[in-house]
Amino acid sequence: MISGVIEIDINLITPTVASILTAQDIPEERAADQRTRHLAEQAVNLFSELAVPAGIAAETTKSDFSHIYDGDGGNAAATPLDSIIPAASRLLIFAVTVGQPICDEISALFARNDFAAGAMLDAAASCGADLAADAMEQQCDDELRSVNRMENLSGAMRFSPGYCGWHVTGQRRLFAALKPERIGISLNDSCLMRPLKSVSGVVVVAPHQVFDIDDTYPFCADCRTHSCRDRFATLIQKHDF
Repeated sequence: MISGVIEIDINLITPTVASILTAQDIPEERAADQRTRHLAEQAVNLFSELAVPAGIAAETTKSDFSHIYDGDGGNAAATPLDSIIPAASRLLIFAVTVGQPICDEISALFARNDFAAGAMLDAAASCGADLAADAMEQQCDDELRSVNRMENLSGAMRFSPGYCGWHVTGQRRLFAALKPERIGISLNDSCLMRPLKSVSGVVVVAPHQVFDIDDTYPFCADCRTHSCRDRFATLIQKHDF
């Protein structure tokens, strides 16, 4: 499985204008005005100029991941990963970032009171970080399939501390195991990553049906996107399970 520092193609993670507008709660069916669309286009251009994508990954065992996942003991009483991990055939811890320069530009725009441009670039950077995590997931899937290490009915899905009942403090042990400082990602005392537009977590390879998560856990009520359902649907469509 992929391991070490991973090259991430910026062309794979540059967000579209449509995705940035969606992130700004402007749905496709509601046409954005000319100024708003111009701000989104400007954000795409700035992202292309400033993003410095990087990733790092390492395969881990169920036993070692259990230690990482337990973190500081703050996980929800029941979580999707409680049932997914036992069914996993492979686990890959990872971290990705779009780099510090784009985060510095976001801060500079807000400091100049250019809130519209700052908010739009912030949305672009968030989209880009998520796409970088998707690229890591896809690279894991592609590599395993290329060497016939992926069972026909298996798929890969990623999960991150701070979501799906996995407490954000889980990042402390994840960072200790992965050492993403090698690509410039650090963690502060409150478990906030720097650069801010970074994603960490685990890619799980398992039979696809275990990822069919019911979003009825107590913490699901606080989730804005319920993206687990969308990502499962994408997994099914991608591999035609």
